[in-house]
Amino acid sequence: MLIHDLVAPPLTNSVNLNPKTPQPVLPDPHEILASCAKSCDAKNLCLSTLLQEPNVAGHTAIYWAIVNYRPSLLDALLKHSSPLTPVTQSEMRKACLVASNQALFQNLRHSAGLCASGLWSAADRLLLGQRPPDDVRIEEHPNGAFVATLDIAIWQKRIRAVGSVSVEFIACGEYLVLLLRHSFLP
Repeated sequence: MLIHDLVAPPLTNSVNLNPKTPQPVLPDPHEILASCAKSCDAKNLCLSTLLQEPNVAGHTAIYWAIVNYRPSLLDALLKHSSPLTPVTQSEMRKACLVASNQALFQNLRHSAGLCASGLWSAADRLLLGQRPPDDVRIEEHPNGAFVATLDIAIWQKRIRAVGSVSVEFIACGEYLVLLLRHSFLP
């Protein structure tokens, strides 16, 4: 129940109000999860596993932190959920799509290594090394059109060595993968 309570949107009468500002003062999720980690260790439980189970309305706690855009909670959950399972990474992509939050999606691709399974080959990982992932900026227009600006790291080397480069992004409420392939014509 604690995980559910942590991700549920706070009720205004259940949080402390700062007398200087009308904003509610929420408990620090880092402190709460650090305490949970100690309790789990004492009982030989894995907090990372518990946080990645879809036990909050059929989704993970991370999913709800993304959908409700709670950055501090998301940061704490990610810190205590390492390593992320493929199911959790899929949940994170779905949550970014539900929230239609391209900026957060790109941030998570950079910080949490969020990339669809199979999109980065072993060769991509060897070529990119410690370089940051590709950068995608989206400009959406009211008629459903969008402009994507791509900064693809070491483009020529990757397309020549691997034969394809794929980039993920969210635009106009859709999860999109752009796959660019080199055609080796004789």
